[in-house]
Amino acid sequence: MSSSLLLLLSLLFPSSLSAAVTAQSSASPSNSSTVYDILQEYNLPPVILPDTIKSFSVASNGYFVIDLYGECYVDFEYVVYYTPRVSGFFSYGSVSNLEGVQI
Repeated sequence: MSSSLLLLLSLLFPSSLSAAVTAQSSASPSNSSTVYDILQEYNLPPVILPDTIKSFSVASNGYFVIDLYGECYVDFEYVVYYTPRVSGFFSYGSVSNLEGVQI
């Protein structure tokens, strides 16, 4: 997913999700309790992730793995498909090497 797509998603949808998912994060940038808090630390909109997160981990280098309860489709302006496991690298304002997401 390119940073321009992330920007587009952040502009098209509300800036918060209704569900706050609490999970244990290993080596996160801080002691944030949710993946949505970590997204904000990286200046990323929380709407880039569905609200079906089962668990997540974020390493100190920004590498993340997010496990969902199952595959899902999110209908933005177009349909985005999430596999049960999403991974990649967070950096300030962007996501790279994203796997598990298709548009």
